[in-house]
Order: sequence, then C-alpha cells, then structure tokens
Amino acid sequence: MDGNKWDPHLESQRIDQLLTRIPEELNIRLKIALGHFFPTPADISRSYITARETLALGQQLRPNESKYLYEDFSLLVLLSGLRGNWRGQELTTPYQTLVNGDKNGQLIKTLTAYLQHFGDLQQCANELFIHRNTLRYRLDKIQQLTGADIQELDGLLQLYLGQVLSKQ
Repeated sequence: MDGNKWDPHLESQRIDQLLTRIPEELNIRLKIALGHFFPTPADISRSYITARETLALGQQLRPNESKYLYEDFSLLVLLSGLRGNWRGQELTTPYQTLVNGDKNGQLIKTLTAYLQHFGDLQQCANELFIHRNTLRYRLDKIQQLTGADIQELDGLLQLYLGQVLSKQ
C-alpha cells in the first residue's frame, strides 16, 4: 500500500513475492489472506474481519492454494453473515428444494450452466451437450420444483444466492 492508494493487484504481487522467498525445504504450509481495504484507522478491525473470513472460505473452497484475496471471495464474505440465521435459511430454501428433488444431479448441473452463461440457452445447451428443447424441459422442471421463476431476476437471484450460500 502506498499512502492512501490501494491496489489489490499490487498487494497480490507482493504476497506472491513473499511466498516465493520461503524455501520449500522448510515444509511450511503458509496461508495468507488479504482483506478489504478501509481507509481509516478505525476500520482496521473490519479489514481484519474480512481477511479472516476470506481465509476461512478460501481454505474451505480452495484448500490447495496459499493466497486468498477478498476480491476473489467478496460475495461469499458478504453473504457469510447470513449463515445460520433465518434470512440465510429463507434464501437457501428454493435451492435446497431443488437439491432434494434432483435425483441424478442433472438439474443442479443445468442450473449451474444456466447461471454461468447468463441465461444464454444455446451456450448452456452446448456446454451440457443437450438439445435446447431438453434444456427448456429441465428449466421448467427447476421452476416447478422450486417455485422460483427463473425468467425473472428475483427468482433467478434467489436460486443463485441459495447455491452460493449452500457452498459455504
């Protein structure tokens, strides 16, 4: 960090340099997390909290990595406050209903591909190696099981957030 300027990319490079200085013979498994930058000294504790949560999520989701950046996990860190309370449970209910009703995992894979391709049916069908009509059938089945209208932002967002929260 230089003065009041914050460049996460530069800080990431500095962490990489630090990690390369540690000899492999020492057999030290160092994990480093970089939290969010807050400009005032009063917010140092917030930065620490974001780093701690980034580290916890990083170790859970990417255990083989040594460096975890808040920028890579920001949505998960922000949503982590919903874990274990009624709001988080409400957000995950439609997705969990889908998980429970998906006997062979095809609907979860379909939803994931649909989200990754931002609703582009052709790209989604291509990735799944299925016909577009099969994709439409699966999307209809997802809507029937969850009650979420994936043609509307609210329904799609609830399924997405449910999926994200369920990974934590």
